[in-house]
Amino acid sequence: MAGVVAVAALFLGGCASGAASAPVVPASATPSTPADNGVAALEPAAIFDRAKAALTEAKTFRLKGFVTADGTVTGMDLEVRGSDVRGILTRNKTKVEMLTVGKNAYIRPDYAFWKASLGDASLAKASVAKVKGRWIQVSPTDKNFAGMLGVADVNKLLDGSGGWIKQYVTKVGANRALMVSQVDSRHSTLYVAVDGPAYPLRLQGPTEAAGSLTFSDFGAAFADLKAPPASTVINFNELLG
Repeated sequence: MAGVVAVAALFLGGCASGAASAPVVPASATPSTPADNGVAALEPAAIFDRAKAALTEAKTFRLKGFVTADGTVTGMDLEVRGSDVRGILTRNKTKVEMLTVGKNAYIRPDYAFWKASLGDASLAKASVAKVKGRWIQVSPTDKNFAGMLGVADVNKLLDGSGGWIKQYVTKVGANRALMVSQVDSRHSTLYVAVDGPAYPLRLQGPTEAAGSLTFSDFGAAFADLKAPPASTVINFNELLG
């Protein structure tokens, strides 16, 4: 079972090196003046540091959106608390619920996922019947699942290495945000709040079709982000027998 595409590879991987330049303000844009949290006055590397620090201080957040690679769209709606993650990944009309808590990882695929993975409808039905709606405990280090389970890794999402430049202050919803863009051919853009905590608000691919991820629900409780009862879990190795 192939893991879901790594978000960081699409948005942040392979950045070209280059020094940050001064903000460029189009005539039609809001001027990039110093804001309450001061990120507009920082260099790109420091902006990424502030954004990661803000997420760490918030403790929890939601990551929602999609990425496209090789013509395939992967959607996600994830609750994140440190390295703990719970949510849904979709790809090619398949859906997988995923959950990581501490050193334990679980997935709960739908029938379409089993059919696509096994290539046989009868085998897919047999797998669904054996699982009986339970969580499947998997190894977080298994290469078949590592990409899927690491999709919300903040250190990869907000890597910030390579060439980035500050642009100007715009809006993400009702929030003012500073745009920080890559200088290589990918031209991905990170939007960071300039008022209050320096939260990352959106990570945009080089085009609308390439993908966009939004960060929200900072500090939310996420009561369902916890280990499932043992009675609702089956080990992946049991499915191989």
